[in-house]
Amino acid sequence: MSRRLNDTESLLWSLEQNPHLGSAMGTLVYLDGNPDPERLWATAARAVAAVPALHERVKESGLPLDPPVWTPDTDFELEHHLRFVRLATGSTNGDVEKLAARLLNDPFDRTRPLWQITVIGGLKSRRSAMLIKLHHSIADGKAALKMAEHVVDFGPDAAPAEPTDLDELRAEWRTDQADPKSRTVADTIRLGAERVIGILNDAAGSLNDASRLATAGSETMAAARSLFEQVPGTDSSSSPLLISRSRNRRFFALEAPLGALKDAAHQRELSLNDLFVGLAGQAVVRYHEELDTSVDVLKATAIVSTRRADDDERPNAFMPITLTIPGGDASIEEQALAVGHQVRAKRDQLRDQPDLLGIVGTMAGLAPSALVATVAAEQAARIDFATSNLPGSPIPLWIAGTKIRRMVPLGPVGGTAFNLTLLSYADRAELGLHIDPEAVTDPELLRSVLIEVFAEVGVKATI
Repeated sequence: MSRRLNDTESLLWSLEQNPHLGSAMGTLVYLDGNPDPERLWATAARAVAAVPALHERVKESGLPLDPPVWTPDTDFELEHHLRFVRLATGSTNGDVEKLAARLLNDPFDRTRPLWQITVIGGLKSRRSAMLIKLHHSIADGKAALKMAEHVVDFGPDAAPAEPTDLDELRAEWRTDQADPKSRTVADTIRLGAERVIGILNDAAGSLNDASRLATAGSETMAAARSLFEQVPGTDSSSSPLLISRSRNRRFFALEAPLGALKDAAHQRELSLNDLFVGLAGQAVVRYHEELDTSVDVLKATAIVSTRRADDDERPNAFMPITLTIPGGDASIEEQALAVGHQVRAKRDQLRDQPDLLGIVGTMAGLAPSALVATVAAEQAARIDFATSNLPGSPIPLWIAGTKIRRMVPLGPVGGTAFNLTLLSYADRAELGLHIDPEAVTDPELLRSVLIEVFAEVGVKATI
């Protein structure tokens, strides 16, 4: 059966009206061998049957006020989503990273479920890699890791997946779609109008009902303040270098000992995330210095989870918050402390309004999607860089009988200059540096200064 996209999903879906705001995210998985194709096929088919997001597509009615819906893809074929490619003999990790950047940023076929797995062969020592790619409307980073439990194994001796009859599933989906009680155009317009009137009535009721103002009004105002604080001012990017934007991408993978990074944060009485974002800010300052330019202040974003214990099943429960990071002569510690102070303050603001992004999506749904995307792109262009920090598996994992050696995140650049995402895996901190080369004109320099600032806090980051 079909189900309406919630307001957050609709927002993430509509933002791609602007190609700079592509919201695909991925994980580049390095494997110690080559997964068995038949076993991987069975594993993927099992996941498709178990997870609705993997067999549903977005369907738009084309009528005003009628939000899109998730509906089973009655033409689903696994071949469109699970693919095998091979690089030239002797290819390196750098070649894999170049291919991963291209694959991640190729637009999805929006008439099919929004995910792909590409197995990449041809690496040295009979190793392989795999790019797992998802659209952000399916899941945020934490939900995507939860979905991965349907694909990975927790040991080398795990039993292969039982065969799944996808033909039988398609037949069931077609039966479900053949609903004689489908809505008429008049019904659709009426229901859409009722939804808009409900939103407006809620707003008017809060303004005219003193008793509601005492309760809902304070929450509404807090939400409004939080929302507008996420939107930078009308000034241009604070960096004199990270200004231009394009659809082109470069990607670099780095890794560091997770224990050393945690120790460095503990010694400075910082959280791991505060130090991580501070290190990113220091790398940007050093990048400017290497190019004989100074920057006094940086604008960045971090992700705050709004997921609660009772809503684990929500596919998207997050809010990007805007941070102002001192530049100039500020030390790593000073930058990290500034990050921590702002993150805690904004997390407190969001605590009573866990679905603020959904509220934004609700209001955005009343405006033309092209206009929403244009405004979002203008705001994103004023952000220097984006960050995200995801807790991954603390133990090694396997897929289709093959051990996973590394899991490197590819976060969406989303109209900023670059995205730096940290994903913990086993005893490693995996870092994905996803760059717009029009904004960061010397990507290798940014990578080298990032390695340099990690070394300054006693953490050896390697490529």
